[in-house]
Amino acid sequence: MKNLIPIVVIFIGFIAALTIYFILSGVLKISGPETTGQPPTNLVLNPNPAWQQVTGYTQGFDECNSLCNAYRSSGCSQQTAIDYCNAVFSVDLDKSGQISGNEFGDTPVGDTTCETNSHCYDIVKECPCSGGQALDFGACVQLFYKSYSGQGFSFIQAYSTISTNLRGSCSSTKPQT
Repeated sequence: MKNLIPIVVIFIGFIAALTIYFILSGVLKISGPETTGQPPTNLVLNPNPAWQQVTGYTQGFDECNSLCNAYRSSGCSQQTAIDYCNAVFSVDLDKSGQISGNEFGDTPVGDTTCETNSHCYDIVKECPCSGGQALDFGACVQLFYKSYSGQGFSFIQAYSTISTNLRGSCSSTKPQT
């Protein structure tokens, strides 16, 4: 039982830090349609040339570009933001020539995840939207938390679900360099 005390203290500290982060960063701002009277123009994202030949990258990039433009066209609606943040792709992150659910790799934006758990925020640095929240990793985590807490999840339940979804299904650990 004594061995569990440091783990519990660290877990509570992490939850406290995450709570402070959410309080200081404010609520995710997702507004209604843009007020300019004209539909927003499509954002043309440029793929990372170093990744264009990597298995799964182009398909994921094209889908993220489409989802980003749907978010912008909707006036930054919460549902299209959730669609963007929830999209998952398989990308050969370690550039070995094959995709494995057990392999970690570095993403095009410099993070690390499973090859079968790449999200748009792993492929595209951010999806900006005039009058709304630019979608990146942090904005997606906030959106997930807001969505789960709106469904009646406690902070712990929401945190656990978000952590599980972000972690993916890798069964190996990231190789040490």
